[in-house]
Amino acid sequence: EHVLIVEGEDDKIALEKLLPSMSTKIKRAIQNGTFIIDYIGGAGNLPYKLSFYRNFIINITIVTFLSNFPLTFLAMTATTCITQLGFP
Repeated sequence: EHVLIVEGEDDKIALEKLLPSMSTKIKRAIQNGTFIIDYIGGAGNLPYKLSFYRNFIINITIVTFLSNFPLTFLAMTATTCITQLGFP
């Protein structure tokens, strides 16, 4: 199981729409709950999120996006992370 933690809810929403179209394996993993995209909603919440997911022994990847970056940059960065997670 994997979780991709992003900065804000808008990043989460965008990736939930974008990533399944990039890989059928990602689409299946999101559908069956083995790949989760979550957001921290502020730097102060990061320790809580890390602790929460570590309790379930889930592989964690953290991606921080700046609001002024275009969606294409978001997609490229996410694709790199997904490749590192072992998704084709």
